[in-house]
Amino acid sequence: MDQSFEPSSFDGLLLDLLRRFINPPRDQVRSLVESALARAASHLGFDVIILTALGVHATEQRSRMLWQIPQAAEFHVERDFPWIAGQLGQGATVRVPDTTELPREAQVDRTNCQRHGVSSLHAVPALTEGETATGLVVCSTQVRRDIDPPVLQRMRVLGEILAHALACANADDRIAAAVESADAGLWSLDFATMTFWATEKTRAMHGLSPTDVFTLETLLATMHADDRERMRATFERSAASPENVRAEYRVLHPDGSTRWVAIRMRPQHGVSGEPQQLIGGCADVSDRKRVEIEMRNEVALTEAVFDSVPGLLYLYSQDGKLKRWNRKHEEMTGYNAAELLDFNAAAWFDEEELPLMQREWNRVFAEGHAFAKLNLKRKNGTKAPFYFTGVRVNIDGQPHLVGIGMDLSEQKKAEARLEQLRAEIAHATRVTTLGQLASALAHELTQPLAAILSNAQAARRWLARPDANLDEIRDILDDIIVDDKRAGEIIHRLRALMTRSESRHSLLDLNKVVGDVAGLLHSELVALDVPLVLDLQPDLPRIEAGEIELQQALLNLMINGLDAQRKTGPARRRLTVRTRHDGDRVVLAVSDHGTGITEGELPQLFEPFFSTKPQGLGMGLAICRRVAETHHAHLGAENNPGGGATFFLALPTVAGSP
Repeated sequence: MDQSFEPSSFDGLLLDLLRRFINPPRDQVRSLVESALARAASHLGFDVIILTALGVHATEQRSRMLWQIPQAAEFHVERDFPWIAGQLGQGATVRVPDTTELPREAQVDRTNCQRHGVSSLHAVPALTEGETATGLVVCSTQVRRDIDPPVLQRMRVLGEILAHALACANADDRIAAAVESADAGLWSLDFATMTFWATEKTRAMHGLSPTDVFTLETLLATMHADDRERMRATFERSAASPENVRAEYRVLHPDGSTRWVAIRMRPQHGVSGEPQQLIGGCADVSDRKRVEIEMRNEVALTEAVFDSVPGLLYLYSQDGKLKRWNRKHEEMTGYNAAELLDFNAAAWFDEEELPLMQREWNRVFAEGHAFAKLNLKRKNGTKAPFYFTGVRVNIDGQPHLVGIGMDLSEQKKAEARLEQLRAEIAHATRVTTLGQLASALAHELTQPLAAILSNAQAARRWLARPDANLDEIRDILDDIIVDDKRAGEIIHRLRALMTRSESRHSLLDLNKVVGDVAGLLHSELVALDVPLVLDLQPDLPRIEAGEIELQQALLNLMINGLDAQRKTGPARRRLTVRTRHDGDRVVLAVSDHGTGITEGELPQLFEPFFSTKPQGLGMGLAICRRVAETHHAHLGAENNPGGGATFFLALPTVAGSP
């Protein structure tokens, strides 16, 4: 039997191997393990050396060879040497200088040693993790050899070093495979050389080929200029930080595209505690960043839309709590953000308006939408008219109300100003219209006044006679009274048409209104040689209307009818005013024999400032339309089959009127 080895003869080899396996490059671990096993086998004088992993329990057939020298040998420790494998699984060292002396219970082991030509066998447990044990086995097929326990102990240390290095390399491989499958990359930065080891995925993310030199400066050069100094400081900070450091930066590729990369790193320290390298991973997060940017843009757009709304924009939960609002909400109500959060919708309104508010609120959640005009109470106690809308929307599976509130204060003021302007225009139109009637009215007044004067003179002459006839004088005075009333009625109607005060609605006989206006136009009809035909249905139902407004509308329609016939031959001229009862309406119609209405004029006929007359103001028919609207009446116009046009006004009757 050959002589045993002294421990000191193995120490030099062990120290050299220890130095080589301190933080070895991951891609060199397997070659280092193979070299170490070959050197150990040669140093010890054994021709077969095996690093194996096997189950701790003897019943488990989980043996697998981690490494074997020579690789052509066909040893399976757990299958060929079950007794030895069991000893290793229990953490025991096996020392068999002569395999023929194996114990009786190792009969299978002895038989297989003879089959493989193994004359000596030594095995030491190396590393146990969980239910897996690692062992280092050396065999001699040439001569019998023995190894002393101190050397066996050093073999155990060697086995632990190699098993640990392979375990780390295998773990790195598994991690690398997992990272690659997740479309990520791994890397490490050596502080001594400031160079990177990196997976192909890491290099591809930064536009580097597998052969490019990969240093920290190389990496920084691939980044966007605005990110370089920040990332240089991040690497420096990570080297001194015990925690994982995360960062994101942009990479500029040669094709001009920009990609976002997320990186995570931590330092790895040597025996002395100094950081030796940074290890980490990276992933292309361009798609995520694009989504984040799009989401930020969407949020910014939504906020801008919210704040650009000129009124209140709000989002309420179904129980009436305010959840979101725009800036205008704070400006228009006087409440700040803290006060508005969860503000109760009902608190905006007085008690008398709550039933309407609650009814429309319930309608939103029942029908999907609603609206209401309500007076909103501001923080300072003032109120303002608002137009509120509401639409149901589901957020996180819960129904909410979203809508806008528009302040109607300016609109109300504008409506008041417009109403005042309309009244002034109507007054101006009446004055203008009456200007056209001035000569006719003067003639109308001249007749009764001349009659009064003539009768007064006649009465004076009768009284001068000694035999005065009192009956004749009495008749003369009666004529004076009639003529006086006639003149007074003419003046009364003139004053009523010129007044700017609003007329009061009362029950009216439409036929009487027609008669009054016809009396005003008597002289104008005579002057223009236009016969007036009154076709008035007797016993019309009463209407509720403003007498002055109705007179004004009819006067405008009749004057338009007269003007329309200025170019019509005298024989064909005629102005007809008709009244008739039609269901729940009383219809007033004014017909002429003029030129009629063209197709282009019909759509604009009742618009303000549109006129078919060269000198017209364009307000007469607009006022007629306004009168119709305020009386819930229908105003229309149509051409007559025989020429000319008819304007009609259909007014609602009063229920139960005679």
